Amino acid sequence: MKPNPYTYSLQRGYQTTSAGITYNQLKEEITKEFKIDWEPHFELNFRIWFFDNFFEQEATHNLEWSRLKHGVRVDEKSGYIPFERSVSIVVYLKGESCLKYLDYIELIEARRASRQALVFSSISVVLAVIAILVTIILGK
Repeated sequence: MKPNPYTYSLQRGYQTTSAGITYNQLKEEITKEFKIDWEPHFELNFRIWFFDNFFEQEATHNLEWSRLKHGVRVDEKSGYIPFERSVSIVVYLKGESCLKYLDYIELIEARRASRQALVFSSISVVLAVIAILVTIILGK
């Protein structure tokens, strides 16, 4: 599977478990890694996802409140994207998100093992067919 900004973010959150990471640091890394154009609606979507998966008390509270009251939107006139005060605060990957990342790693490893098993089984079948053909030819 090709990495994407979301799995990359989970990986970085997992790697910075003790030190934490800020939204701005992660955004900068993602911009370099994936050459992303941070269009306001994409960034809002990413911020919502980020603060759902990384804990920062104020942003988490504001996100829950915003969803209940009126939703979360980009201000079309000013271009303002919500949660601006929280983007430079150190955050930590939530436990549930850590488990999502570990499940993703297990999936990648299972796919790799599956491909490897397919190669070995194909080689075994080819060798078995060769052995049968040799036995038939030499047995005559």
